[in-house]
Amino acid sequence: MATNVPINANAEKNGRDASIDFFLIVAILAILSITIVLGFLLTQPHSTTVPQDISLLQPTDDPIQSSVTGEVANPIVWEENGMTWAIRPQASYQIAARILSNKRYYDWQSGVAPRDLALGWGDMSDPSVDEWIHWRQSNRWYHYEWNNGAYSRSYITSHTANVHIIPTTDNLDKAPRQLEKNDLVYLEGYLVDLQVRDGAGVGRVNTSLSREDTGAGACEVLYVERLVVDGRLYE
Repeated sequence: MATNVPINANAEKNGRDASIDFFLIVAILAILSITIVLGFLLTQPHSTTVPQDISLLQPTDDPIQSSVTGEVANPIVWEENGMTWAIRPQASYQIAARILSNKRYYDWQSGVAPRDLALGWGDMSDPSVDEWIHWRQSNRWYHYEWNNGAYSRSYITSHTANVHIIPTTDNLDKAPRQLEKNDLVYLEGYLVDLQVRDGAGVGRVNTSLSREDTGAGACEVLYVERLVVDGRLYE
């Protein structure tokens, strides 16, 4: 009988080790789950329901642009990572439009303008036009191909735009990441000229102030203060 004692003790020890391993695995999985949930929550933008009494443009409307004067027109200048950034407001701006395309960039502008939105309003806010028009973005431009006769080049040009998005808050940096093609959005803020100075080097992009222009310099640079999508307001 004495020979059974070590066997029973060993079995008990193995049982305790197995229990410890089980609870350790459960604890690790719980920590990982919490970490994943917290990570997800931290990347999600915060929003509020759009007030019922708020009046917003509709995607069929033309954008509203107004000149700025006084303190509003003063440049915003700050230092970051050894570089001097400057934003100079040129006009207040409101636009409601359909998302034609949404692209993240990693260039010198991306430190403050990480994303471009290709937007369409008027007839271009109707997804059915994509039967005749194909949209794409690259190198901070947007491009389209269309079946001639369905819509004129001048109408497409004057009712679509590639917009460099400068978020004013971390929340407004997160919100555009979730925008998808055909989402209807409202954006409000300022059209601005952007400049960065890194030692002797200077990078600069000026905003367009016209909906009729094309080619280099035709993109809007929008300093976004409010974004509305699906009845949710992001600030």
